[in-house]
Amino acid sequence: MSEIKHTAEPWEISESGMRGQYREINAKAEKYAYMVATTYGLDCKEDARRIVACVNACAGSSTEWLIGYGYTLNSVDCAKSFQHNIRDLAAQRDQLLEALKDVLHIECPLIGNPSVRELIDHWQYEKSEGNGSADVYLYALNAIAAVEQSK
Repeated sequence: MSEIKHTAEPWEISESGMRGQYREINAKAEKYAYMVATTYGLDCKEDARRIVACVNACAGSSTEWLIGYGYTLNSVDCAKSFQHNIRDLAAQRDQLLEALKDVLHIECPLIGNPSVRELIDHWQYEKSEGNGSADVYLYALNAIAAVEQSK
């Protein structure tokens, strides 16, 4: 990715004005925060929340990288493209997880459809018994467990 040329994340929201008539969006530095933008109007709170959520979700990605993936600055299709990409990535992740689980079940003598936890326990036992290939299975199973936990 190319160099980041915008105000660094994380961004946060602070209430401002009389009775919260507007919201300041601040960049949080180590010892202080400074204003990056301000939202006004009836929906200022929700507008600020959405801006901050989007900026923080894209942390580490340059604007050029985002535009390169179709996330343009002035496009109605941007949201559709983003949602489509997220759905595609989630579907690919799920398909790969299932394929990996199938492969690991084929290589495991446990009967039925053992859980990832049961498979980890089995391969930890195999490792303790000196099975040299157990580390590979444990690596894959721990990766599966981490992904499943993050869903």
